[in-house]
Parts: sequence; structure tokens; C-alpha cells
Amino acid sequence: ATAQSWDQVGLVTGDPEQAVRLVHLALDPTLAVIEEARAAGADLLVTHHPLLMRGVNSVAVTSAKGASVTNLIVGDVALYVAHTNADVAADGVCVALAEACGLTDLAPLAVIEDQPLGRVGRLGSPTTLGEFAQLLADALPAAPVGMRVSGPAGAPIERVAVLGGSGDDLFPAVRASAADVYVTADLRHHPALEAREESRAPHTGPF
Repeated sequence: ATAQSWDQVGLVTGDPEQAVRLVHLALDPTLAVIEEARAAGADLLVTHHPLLMRGVNSVAVTSAKGASVTNLIVGDVALYVAHTNADVAADGVCVALAEACGLTDLAPLAVIEDQPLGRVGRLGSPTTLGEFAQLLADALPAAPVGMRVSGPAGAPIERVAVLGGSGDDLFPAVRASAADVYVTADLRHHPALEAREESRAPHTGPF
């Protein structure tokens, strides 16, 4: 009930009555992850990202989605997805990210469909963007593409906004929160560039 209306969460494959002894956890239900779950003898695979976010017309094994569904069913592995409902949980993704940043005095970044999306809070003491980026790199697990930072390394940082998922649709909320830096997982090039431009100091010149 706490998932966003566009989201596709819950039981994707499997019987709600089947016995569950071993649970396999992953970020994405990729073919490799499904094979891991089968090899481990898992009864249930729980992932954060959905397998079937958009409609499909076929689950033939000639497509990756079809092969995924087939491998789950043939392997008798149920798939359960907790996505935006895991993001907004009291101790969910966004709170975990805020804690990794060392934030206190947490408040929702935005409330959409009656659910708190993201968090905004304060660091224990002010720092710089460069020092904050190093702190975050040390606190979070390594990612395949690393961590990307935009802005002057010496910029002062005290108030921080976080969103565990794709965050460029909440840029207006980030500006309204008076955050010095925004930590999120996914940003498209043009919205991110425009947000950086909009965050400039008020201009007093003729242009």
C-alpha cells in the first residue's frame, strides 16, 4: 500500500502458499541473479528493482524477460519485489542512506501520494563537498561506475538531501529544502545540468 502508484511491487512469480526455507536477496532480478538463486536452492528471491516494470506481450525465452520468468518458474523460485515501498519504510533505503551520510534531524524531502520520499537532514558539523564525498565513498559499498560528484570541492556542506533511487524529478523539492548537496542514485544528464544552473547564486548584473 505504500508503493507509488506507477510502481510494480509484490509477488511476481510463485505461489503464496509455498514453503519458504531459503531466501536470496539482490538489487536486480537479472538472469545471473536468478541462476544464483536456483543454484543456492532458494525458494524465494527478493529484489529491490522490479522485473516487469513495463508491460510485455510475450514471455518466450527468446527475450531476457521471458527467460527470466521461465527460469524462475522452472526453478520453483518465487520472486518478490519491494521497490518504492522499501524506499519509504521507516528503516528503509532512504533512512539507511541518510545514516550513511551521518545526518541527524531527518525530515521527508517530499511527500507524494501520502508517502515520504527521500530525507533531508544536517551533518554533525559543517564540511566541504570534497570531504563529504570522501566520507560517503568510505561509508557506501563500491559501485561499478563509482561515485560521481558535481560542484566545487571546497563548497561548504551542512544540510544534505538524499533519495535512494532515481532523483531528478525531485530537484524542486531539493531546492526548497535549502540543501547544500543532493545524494541520489540516478540522474539524467540534462535535468542534472539544469539543476546545477538553477542553484547558482541570485544574479545582480544586467544579464
